[in-house]
Amino acid sequence: MYDRVTHHVNTESVMGEVAQRIMKLLFVPLQEIANSLGVGYDTVKGWSSGRADPSPENGKALAKFMRQHAKKLLAAADELEGSS
Repeated sequence: MYDRVTHHVNTESVMGEVAQRIMKLLFVPLQEIANSLGVGYDTVKGWSSGRADPSPENGKALAKFMRQHAKKLLAAADELEGSS
């Protein structure tokens, strides 16, 4: 989010918004994300609902997890497309 008082972008809030959007787009079960990142289900639920933002460390781990998940989805789509 943009802070009007200090005129800077709060990177954790932006990261939280992006994480929330990606999790919804990829249809990843929250428990799967929590298990992979070594955090609790409620933590990931907070990120996905926008009530909390991941730390920079967890944001990087989440990004890595999502990239791996996206690659699997693309591979499955390619396989499906090739078999039709």
